[in-house]
Amino acid sequence: MIRHTTPPLARRIATVLSMIVTIAIAPIALSADFEKGMEAFERNEYAVAFDILDNLALDGDPRALAVAGSMWERGLGTRADPSEALRYCDAGAQRDNPGCMVGLGRFLKAGIATAKDPQAAVNWFTRAIARGNNGNYAQAFQWYEQAALQGHSDAQASIGYLYQTGLGIERSLPDAKFWYEKALVQEHPIAQSNLAYMYLKGDGVAQNDARAVELYTAAAEQGNAQAQNNLGSLFQRRQGVDKDHARALALFRDAAKQGLPQAQTNLGYAYQSGLGVAQNFATAAEWYRKASAGDDPNAQANLAFLYQQGSGVEKDIDKALALYRKAAKGGSGYALRNLGHAYHFGAGVEKDLQRALDWYRLAAAVGDQVSTDTLRRLETKTKAN
Repeated sequence: MIRHTTPPLARRIATVLSMIVTIAIAPIALSADFEKGMEAFERNEYAVAFDILDNLALDGDPRALAVAGSMWERGLGTRADPSEALRYCDAGAQRDNPGCMVGLGRFLKAGIATAKDPQAAVNWFTRAIARGNNGNYAQAFQWYEQAALQGHSDAQASIGYLYQTGLGIERSLPDAKFWYEKALVQEHPIAQSNLAYMYLKGDGVAQNDARAVELYTAAAEQGNAQAQNNLGSLFQRRQGVDKDHARALALFRDAAKQGLPQAQTNLGYAYQSGLGVAQNFATAAEWYRKASAGDDPNAQANLAFLYQQGSGVEKDIDKALALYRKAAKGGSGYALRNLGHAYHFGAGVEKDLQRALDWYRLAAAVGDQVSTDTLRRLETKTKAN
């Protein structure tokens, strides 16, 4: 932890100001001082820059912690001191600054001013990427590769994912499979789940439902939410396993409790349809709302249908249409189709066949078969007239 060293007089002034003006003044002042520090840094006036930025860093400004930490490491405007640099990086990383996370990971990987810990380094690199470190997947690949070659399963699973998705490296499913299987030796749940998906889809491997079920089960038993959800879907549609709605429901519930939107949607659908549980539209709506908050378009479309029908919720066509539009932006064919239906029959909107056709075409383009069939009938009818 960084000890607060604000001078007593300055602290008293800040206290008085906080009583007279809104607290929004403080961040503005910090931002202005930070800019002054960076301007001095860019002019190579390192002593001036360090004096400004170090004071901000001691007050806990994450950006200043990142820059001042780098100055401590490189000896710019102050003596070179890797231990101080590490301390600043650690403090900034705890405040969610991605630059500090990268710095801390680098220190841990190389053993600078601390014991080497490649696993912890990978964890910090991963958090930096998740926090939006410029989406630098190519750099992430280099970090992961070094740790993966040393046998760290998190890195092996991560590098497998980069190969599987083509993020930062040319997409290579054989390489993805190779690294996932390396991580399987240590029973890594994400590697198990991602490799299961490859077997389920026949993506880069021979399609094998039994192997997919085996891997999903192993990952689900370790609490991996995505694996729990996907395995539940297999039990629900009888793919590679006997149909078992009760088992599917239990798996969806476990994953939904971890906040996975897709699982919350699937759990809502189970309650809506009475699959493995007594039908309950109100409970379905509750789960759809949770998943909708996570921007799941299927949940938004299903919740829209409940509002449209007044099932488990008070009937509200305007709310239904708003949800359908939101789900349509997320690519839901069901939502696109229902918007076409609304304009086709004037349900909550003014009847407009041309707009209906436009919505049906969009739905057909994302693979909605009902819309494809409807579109074909309407276009045939239009030509006949």
